[in-house]
Amino acid sequence: MIRFRLIRCLLFFSMILISFQSFCGWIISEKSRDEKGNSKLQTIRVQNNRIRFDDESTLTVLDLDKQLVIIAFKGKKIYWSGSLQEFRDGISGAFQKQMQYLIDNAPEDQRYYFENLFRNYLKAVNQQPGEQTAKIKIGKNDSTFVIKGFKTNKYDIYLNDTLKETLWVTGQINPYAGINLEKLIDFNKQLSPFDEHNNYALTVEYLDLLKKGMPVRSVIYYPDNSKMITEVEEIQNTDISAKNFSPPKDYRKVDLEELLNWIAG
Repeated sequence: MIRFRLIRCLLFFSMILISFQSFCGWIISEKSRDEKGNSKLQTIRVQNNRIRFDDESTLTVLDLDKQLVIIAFKGKKIYWSGSLQEFRDGISGAFQKQMQYLIDNAPEDQRYYFENLFRNYLKAVNQQPGEQTAKIKIGKNDSTFVIKGFKTNKYDIYLNDTLKETLWVTGQINPYAGINLEKLIDFNKQLSPFDEHNNYALTVEYLDLLKKGMPVRSVIYYPDNSKMITEVEEIQNTDISAKNFSPPKDYRKVDLEELLNWIAG
């Protein structure tokens, strides 16, 4: 579930830093739901190149200037903090260790599958942000749609002629002023190198679309014909205390291996 949370946050609302004075902070509430009635509420806080994501079970903080990461599990009251590079290396090392174990212990008729999966992983983690691996096409609807009080334009994103996502983007506010979008997308790629969304979300065309303004609503279409809808619920412009971007005081710090065990579980 943490992959979904970060994928949606990073590609949607994690960059909500509007072109006002640098001391202004922003609190964004958004809701994601699927066709089965499942829903998830998330809150994003953004101020001075620091971003915090909250849902019922986890808290994640990114400090883009210092390249630091904090991940906390609320139920267990544990957290890990360290550099982005340490986090990347830890995830990569844990996955490679797991894949090698599966390859070494898989039945002969399944070994090729895991070997191929491992090769694809190594290829994915070495791909640079913006490096295009497939044909992307973005279609714009000429009509204007008002969503949550914002005038938006509708965009359809196609990958190899298959509709993958629809975005409603408002140009009334600029979510990318003063923030390094490429670093955020790269973080997402390192976290979820196999996610299909990355096949087009890492392209120049998609990044240029996001830089037009804030996505107020999105629909992602999956191969099984299901879809996930995400929409902004509320936006507040307010100063945010630095304490909100620090580890919770009453949480126990753990090493990265223990944290990844909780993620996997």
